[in-house]
Amino acid sequence: MPLRLAQRNQAYLSNQRGSAVVETSLSMTVVATVIVGGMSILYFSFTRVWLNHSSYEGLICLSTRAAQGECEARFRNDTANAIPIGRVSELHMTRSKHQAKIDVRFSYGQQTVLSVHDSLNLPLRGPIKKGEEFL
Repeated sequence: MPLRLAQRNQAYLSNQRGSAVVETSLSMTVVATVIVGGMSILYFSFTRVWLNHSSYEGLICLSTRAAQGECEARFRNDTANAIPIGRVSELHMTRSKHQAKIDVRFSYGQQTVLSVHDSLNLPLRGPIKKGEEFL
């Protein structure tokens, strides 16, 4: 009789180990999905912030005497170095006497994910002269 009880306990423990493996694998799948989703959200947020920053720098470049092609090349280079996944699919920079504009579309694969449109009134205020306060 004690032998049968030991065999039953051993069979019960074997079944428990199998269900623990199944539960662990299911929970690890959920945890991995949450981690990958969180990392994707962080990456998209970083991309958005970087594109806004780079577009503002592009507008500053347009406000100087630099050639428009030079400003576009600088923008594309800075963006490609900072954001390894994805690419600038469209970039339009324009400068008039009173305003500089930039329109950017950023793509991951075939899908356009982010668009940035910004403008800056010209001329920019020059360097601060002696005795002036910065407001």
